[in-house]
Formats: sequence, structure tokens, C-alpha cells
Amino acid sequence: MPLQQAHSLLSRFAAGSIPLILAIFDIDGDGKPDLAVANQNGNVSVFRNTSSYGSITSGSFAAKVDFTAGTVQQVLLVVI
Repeated sequence: MPLQQAHSLLSRFAAGSIPLILAIFDIDGDGKPDLAVANQNGNVSVFRNTSSYGSITSGSFAAKVDFTAGTVQQVLLVVI
């Protein structure tokens, strides 16, 4: 795919203050990849994937939910 076409697929999501680490995995067990972002302000922003299977657009993720995780995360650990 040419870079110009790939750039048109770009979506932006507002996480917390100074996002540091992005993790993509199925958080809620529905078989679809969700997003978790560790932020420098001491929280983790989670974006749940609400898309239909095989279709991801800018509207594919629910509004973020922030969880307090402490100050300056160095590692985002997910236990499933």
C-alpha cells in the first residue's frame, strides 16, 4: 500500500497526558483487539474495540476509560 493511502487510514485517539506505551490485545475477551495506553500522568487509558469483525474504522473504539495506575509507568503489564 502506498504511503499516501496508508496515511489516509490514520486515526487519532486522545489518551491521557503524555502517552508512553501502547498495548494492543483483547482486554474484554470478545475476540477483538482493544487498546491500552500507559500515560505519564499516572493512569492507563483503555479503548474498547466495538467494531464488527473484519472492519476497523475511526469509530471502532468506545470512548476511553481511565484507570489510576500510579506515577510514571515504565512497563504496561497485562495479565489474562
